[in-house]
Amino acid sequence: MAVISVIVQAHDDCGGLVSEGLSSLTGVSVYGIKEDQVVTVLEGDNMEDVNVLMRQIRDIPEVIGVFPVYGTDYDNA
Repeated sequence: MAVISVIVQAHDDCGGLVSEGLSSLTGVSVYGIKEDQVVTVLEGDNMEDVNVLMRQIRDIPEVIGVFPVYGTDYDNA
């Protein structure tokens, strides 16, 4: 299993909207919002699955960027 924590940067005043959208994605957990930064954890069977999630998030119109903080792949650790 691959797990990565990321900060999702939203456009001004869009943090809540982005958080709601992220919560609806499988493998995504939202842990909080500070201003327009959403603290998020992504989980998948492998790192490629997590990378797909990161690309999906990046393509949300209100998202400026997806910034990894920490990641690990338990099967390959």
